[in-house]
Amino acid sequence: MYIILLETSGNQRYIFSTNKLRENVGASELTYQIGAEFAKNLAEDTNGIKPIITTSGKALILAGDETIAKKFVHDITEHALKKMPGLTVHGAICKVENENSADSLHDAVGKVHERLETIRYQIPSNLQRFQRIPFVAECASSNLPASEVIEFKNSRGNDTFTFSKVSISKREILANDKKKLSNKDDFNRGRIAKELQDGFGVKLPKNLEKFEDIFPETKWLAIVHADGNGLGQIFLKFDDYANMADHESYKKDYKDFSHEIDGCTKNAFGKALQNLQEKFQDEQIPVIPIILGGDDLTFICNGEYAISLTKEFLRNYETETKENEVIKRLTKETPLGICAGIAIIKPHFPFHQAYHLAEELLQSAKKTKKISTSLSAF
Repeated sequence: MYIILLETSGNQRYIFSTNKLRENVGASELTYQIGAEFAKNLAEDTNGIKPIITTSGKALILAGDETIAKKFVHDITEHALKKMPGLTVHGAICKVENENSADSLHDAVGKVHERLETIRYQIPSNLQRFQRIPFVAECASSNLPASEVIEFKNSRGNDTFTFSKVSISKREILANDKKKLSNKDDFNRGRIAKELQDGFGVKLPKNLEKFEDIFPETKWLAIVHADGNGLGQIFLKFDDYANMADHESYKKDYKDFSHEIDGCTKNAFGKALQNLQEKFQDEQIPVIPIILGGDDLTFICNGEYAISLTKEFLRNYETETKENEVIKRLTKETPLGICAGIAIIKPHFPFHQAYHLAEELLQSAKKTKKISTSLSAF
């Protein structure tokens, strides 16, 4: 038996490579689909494959033998190269020495993560696929080389724009008609917005033009990135938390814990949005979710509400995880925390730089929390 790990990397660079909201949301949707949908569906249709988790940008799967495992990694990465250009997906496999032992499975999970990190640095960057020499036309919405000329209709006739394969794939995933990719054409809002609207009754933007076009009163934008504290360490030492009677019990606890963390994050953000919705009554709230899955959250909002909305989310997350029975059992009621970074910018400021700033602020918050926790223990 072999364990397979598939994971995307460079997600933020891929998602925030432009200031086009539709492309940001489309990139997030493609990142979600490669793990939660394509890998899951392929696993269900392939003999000798059993998924443990299939989630946004990641899949952990068991294969009956090495040949099946290698074929599975090949099929996933080939699909990403052809259908999701610009999205980097790496895969690794590792043998499970004792198929019935939970300890052996846990050891293999650790080793396959280490193997993937080695592969990640050995394989050239995906950006090397998009060479700028010899000179080529530039994409209208990114700094990538253009590959197609697309004609858009307007009130005066037609406009033509050059687009890269990366931008086209991001636009197509949200387009109701794959031949109509203009900002004025009919797009859907994506999975995250639909889940939040259906689950929590909040009213998110119906279109994905520039933020300042949707909400003209916006003077400052905010990009917020939040990430849980210490979950990586919990998974590394999951044998201290899971039922280690056999590998089926270990798999169930691993899957259940991942699922419940994901649910807590969505509930925490949904409830925070409900609170903001009360201020706007029946109007759309100035928030566009970009990433929502696992313990990760990234959203763009009117800078005026960034701090209060983020604060509400952080409080909700701690409450949700503290009261969740599965998480309480598996962590032995150890509280789970979360930190966030908020970058408040002018509307035309490049999103990728703003996200990088938010990420740096997040890491600073995590370091501060570690120091304060150490001082409290002392």
